[in-house]
Amino acid sequence: MFWNLKTRFVALIIVVIIAGSLIAGYLIGIGKVVVPYVPSGASSTVDSSSTVCTTNGETNGVILQIVQDNYSSRPARIVPVTGAAVNGSDVYYCGNLKHEGTFITTTTNSSGLARLLYGGGGMYYLNVYYQGPETYSISVPVAPLATTYVIYNISTGNLTTNVCYYGEHC
Repeated sequence: MFWNLKTRFVALIIVVIIAGSLIAGYLIGIGKVVVPYVPSGASSTVDSSSTVCTTNGETNGVILQIVQDNYSSRPARIVPVTGAAVNGSDVYYCGNLKHEGTFITTTTNSSGLARLLYGGGGMYYLNVYYQGPETYSISVPVAPLATTYVIYNISTGNLTTNVCYYGEHC
């Protein structure tokens, strides 16, 4: 009888330790309990924290039209730039953490259009390469669940931006 009572007591202590470990592990995992990190050989502690970012969704992307002034025609007019190479990246921040995506290079068509429908968010940082070593760099803000239409005139540097949400006419 004495042995049976002692065995039950030991079993109860083991069950309590396991349950306590499971609860502590769960609380640490969801961030309710912060456990300091001490690197080996160091005597200071480092706290960790997490940031939750929410958004309505990724952007639909950017439709970019590259144009230039044609001064040889009378009167001067604006014409599309065909064959310009466009690449770049999208950058957004969540807290202090930078997220960046890189786009594949695309070329403008006969209407001067480059479709950069890659999603992402924040800002699109674009590089335009056309006839020679000069690079035109532009920054385009994008909105969640919207398509941003951009007209960039490489002759003047003028940039026109329209953000269009689903169902809007731009």
